[in-house]
Amino acid sequence: MRIEIQLNDEQARKLDCIRQQTNQDASKLLDRAIEAAIGDRDRQLQASSNDPLAKSKRSQLIGCIKEGDSTASTNYKEIVRKYIVNKHHQEQARSLQIQAFLSHYQLTLISFTNKPSKC
Repeated sequence: MRIEIQLNDEQARKLDCIRQQTNQDASKLLDRAIEAAIGDRDRQLQASSNDPLAKSKRSQLIGCIKEGDSTASTNYKEIVRKYIVNKHHQEQARSLQIQAFLSHYQLTLISFTNKPSKC
């Protein structure tokens, strides 16, 4: 790709100074400057990809829930406590259902085995 650029007087003076010090032509120095800028940008992207807040913002999860408890950020402990209590009650109810099923099954099995033989 061919690119033409316009340098202001200060930029031209600095580029010429660097060119003289390094004995490299201007296009080579500009190539290195562009590569350095691309590397900086890649490092910034990498750093932000490790940042949990940046990840959350990119994921579009922040602000995506339109319904629910609007005070959840301040009373989350109460919400979690209610969830745990509710889950515990559900597990107890399920346990009772299973116990009732097993009791019924055992009674049926006992009744079946206690029937007099017709032989």
